[in-house]
Amino acid sequence: MEQGMHDPASDDILDDDFKHTFFEPKDNMDAYAPKLWQRALHGILDGMIFFWLTIIIFLIIFPGYYENEISNGFMIAFYFIAYSWWFIFEFIFQKTPSKFLTKTKVVDLEGAKPSIAKIFIRTIARFIPFEFVSFLMGKPYGWHDSLSNTRVVKDNFEG
Repeated sequence: MEQGMHDPASDDILDDDFKHTFFEPKDNMDAYAPKLWQRALHGILDGMIFFWLTIIIFLIIFPGYYENEISNGFMIAFYFIAYSWWFIFEFIFQKTPSKFLTKTKVVDLEGAKPSIAKIFIRTIARFIPFEFVSFLMGKPYGWHDSLSNTRVVKDNFEG
């Protein structure tokens, strides 16, 4: 190509180091990913725990409340407790109680403890409608993992 001519093939906006650092996990990370059934177990167990926790807290705060239908107040309490549950456990321990059971943890794409911002994004992304469907795409991670640049790996993974 002549000097001064622009080569459109070199228009890659992001250099390789930037792409690796922010968008691609460490090479061996997927080998430490838990099985799909373990990820499903995480969702089911944590969901059951914070569902019952919400009922207990809601009945303590509103002791005379025994309506048959789910109220807006209950749903607000449920989402607040669910968000707090994931956020606090994953930020402090890198895992929720179900991940203690399966011996897995949350890491960033470098294998380190995720920042508070990544945990915040991870937690918010769980409320995307039908987010659970993202696990059916053939990858060992869901949207809440990919949007926050985090992964769930076995405890013995060293980043």
